[in-house]
Amino acid sequence: MAVRVVQVDESKKDEPGVEKAITTIGGLSLTTYARLERVDDYDGKTTKDVVEIEMLIPVEDEDAHEDSDAPYIFNRALIDLGPASLKAYLKAIEPFADKARLATGTSTPAASSSSGYARSKMLTEWNHRAKEWLRGAGHQVKDRGRVPANLEEIYIKNNPNDPKP
Repeated sequence: MAVRVVQVDESKKDEPGVEKAITTIGGLSLTTYARLERVDDYDGKTTKDVVEIEMLIPVEDEDAHEDSDAPYIFNRALIDLGPASLKAYLKAIEPFADKARLATGTSTPAASSSSGYARSKMLTEWNHRAKEWLRGAGHQVKDRGRVPANLEEIYIKNNPNDPKP
């Protein structure tokens, strides 16, 4: 979350959101008052109507083989946007959003506590477990890349205690 610390004078110390801050500099203790304000990550402006947007950003997977069916990995990212930036973002993705299908389940920043890196690591480990199990069950699975959707369904059905992250 993007925040800006705004120092306020002592006359505003009792206003909502204002906190006391004590800092020691050169042996002297200084008391100041400040308020945290949410900031639009895109334009840097402070606004009370900032919303947090979650995105998946594709980047080339440098470890993927040329014939891989998954040449990209997806980094989960969060950005705080005010009304104007949100409107511009929605306009920019509109042609893609109109063609997209909704994913099953829901994902919100509040519900997703792990970082994109941690989720990627968990997904990689899950893929390794699924591939190992599928090979043991007689299925052919490539060493690199994603588990094909039809095989993923088989693994999930047979391993309900190991949900895909």
